[in-house]
Amino acid sequence: MENTTTIGAQELINRTVAEADSAKSIIDDLEKQQEAAEEQSATIQKYIDGIRPQINGAVVEKMKQGIGGMYDGSDVKLAKATLVVYRSVDETVAMTEEVRAHEDYHAKHDHTAPMQAADSAQAGGIVEIGGNQFNHVALIEGLTVARTGEKFVSTTYQQYKAELLEAVSKAGIDLNVVEQAINKKDLRLIDAAQKEKTGTPAPVMAA
Repeated sequence: MENTTTIGAQELINRTVAEADSAKSIIDDLEKQQEAAEEQSATIQKYIDGIRPQINGAVVEKMKQGIGGMYDGSDVKLAKATLVVYRSVDETVAMTEEVRAHEDYHAKHDHTAPMQAADSAQAGGIVEIGGNQFNHVALIEGLTVARTGEKFVSTTYQQYKAELLEAVSKAGIDLNVVEQAINKKDLRLIDAAQKEKTGTPAPVMAA
């Protein structure tokens, strides 16, 4: 069991996160609280050191339950719930690192920009890989999770990753092909890679 000092520090951290109105104020307020709470000082400092680089440059705000962060096309955002300490500071820091990496990947590769759908797209999908249709969310999130980690994402996102990796393997192409096509905003490149691999056009599933 955690000692009362650690528990007290976690409660202090969580209260500060809940009351903060910006990413910067979380650190500023915790540092002020730390001065007045010597017993919890080490735990608070550990949290500050772990969280500071993750919230730097991000917007911190309350989000719908189940959403840890987002990239809206201009800002990387982290949910306040992501910064709350549930079991340990170490776990919260690790989760925040993964969420920040996930959203930074979206931002770096401009995932909110429009893309040219592949010629193989059918029935609401935007590309077919290895005989499976992928819609925009499944494709983008499957790749992002594959590149940034899956420990703290939802089971749905874990499934997106698993299905994408299975489809890529079945198609006999590299995941880099998918990544490059998405980065270039032209999913026809995935069709071309599959055609080159098999020597025939990529198969099209019936709607």
